Amino acid sequence: MKAFTLIEVLISACLLIIIVSGLFTVLTLGDKVWSVDMALVVMQQQVRHLMQGVVRELRQSKPSEIEISSAGQKVIFSIPESTSDISYYLQDGNLVREHPAGATNIIAGNVDNLQFCCSHGSVCDEDCSSSRLLKINLESGKEIRGRNLSFTLKEQVRLRNE
Repeated sequence: MKAFTLIEVLISACLLIIIVSGLFTVLTLGDKVWSVDMALVVMQQQVRHLMQGVVRELRQSKPSEIEISSAGQKVIFSIPESTSDISYYLQDGNLVREHPAGATNIIAGNVDNLQFCCSHGSVCDEDCSSSRLLKINLESGKEIRGRNLSFTLKEQVRLRNE
């Protein structure tokens, strides 16, 4: 009866360790990529859902009832069903909705930049009285498993007629 020598067993164990380590490395990398990609998808869905709500409210407002302030980072407007103004602005990385005055609600976190401007042809400024188009630029970002993710969403809102 022939048995394995100690050298053969050690070589087999080393080969098994190398194969298992390689598989573990590939699976770990795959898990990291999947986690990062899923986090980006979730962030994109949240930002799009948030933007839909903001756009829905802004579409109801008349251009003359829209005020943009804080260098384009805050919009204040009114809609027919509301008795007081609604405002959206960025505060400490959070998108805040204020309605009624003084009652704030954080509707999104991880927001890096928020810009509102009224389009007058190729010019974009804070005066909406003669504009029919409001542009919104929202940049969101966060770190997931050592990787910085960012997402920018640009939206154009056609304002209702006076």
